[in-house]
Amino acid sequence: MRVTLTELAQEDWRSIRRYLRRQFASRVEMAVASQVRAARIALGENPGRGHSIESAVFPGWRGIVVKKSLICYRILPTHVQIVRILEVRQDTWTVIKAPRTPSKEA
Repeated sequence: MRVTLTELAQEDWRSIRRYLRRQFASRVEMAVASQVRAARIALGENPGRGHSIESAVFPGWRGIVVKKSLICYRILPTHVQIVRILEVRQDTWTVIKAPRTPSKEA
């Protein structure tokens, strides 16, 4: 099954990669990126593998943790959509609930 990322998930992922590169150098960033890429492939092959995120606000969301990132996704009829990629040290519930639009910065 195809796996896509929302604009917010893409922005989340860029921010995480920038942080890793600044704090730990590109070697660590590339290692984490490889693990997240493998998780995306695994989600496409087996979308039900993550745990359900129990929420009336976000019905149908599932989550999987890769290293210190929480990948929030939903299974749609035609594909798996990654909705957010969050650093688990963040207050993830507040971040998910906050209405925001992606910035134009890349």
